[in-house]
Amino acid sequence: MIMNKKGGIVGYLGIMILSLFLISFCALLANTMWTTANNTFQNITNETIPDNVKEDIAGITVVQDLSDKIFIITFILLMIGYILVSTLTPTESNIFFLFSVALLIVFTVLAMILSNAWKYLTENPILSSAALQLPFTGFFMRFFPIITFLVGVIGIIIYYSRSKLSDSNTNSGGGSFDFE
Repeated sequence: MIMNKKGGIVGYLGIMILSLFLISFCALLANTMWTTANNTFQNITNETIPDNVKEDIAGITVVQDLSDKIFIITFILLMIGYILVSTLTPTESNIFFLFSVALLIVFTVLAMILSNAWKYLTENPILSSAALQLPFTGFFMRFFPIITFLVGVIGIIIYYSRSKLSDSNTNSGGGSFDFE
């Protein structure tokens, strides 16, 4: 599967970009919906919901606690996977280096667009309070193009710095690290 990809290591970067943006967007929506639902429960004035139940509902912070942590865990796992794939995938030809660089530029521009979309979303008054509950996600999305570019450069360096497999019939994984 991975063996026949030409310059495809940067393609995995695109999957990472879209996955991280989707997770951050879902976290923002989940926090917004929970904040709205909690405020609705707290503003019920009749005795439909007793005060102790309102306090219990206000004490539930699982959505706020998990949203940023899920993003961090996903980012770490995707980074480990990206580095492993760039290390273990054999280099077919160095001709595709320029193709990888071009894809890296395209994905950096895509990350810029998604970063601007995140900024636009968090400036919305309804979503802004939920965005404050996602400090790491907000920081990450603010520097999303820079992080994308650096991760892509690291992946390309790891991928293309190795020599080709000495024997293409072996299924031993990536090439050797030959620094000569």
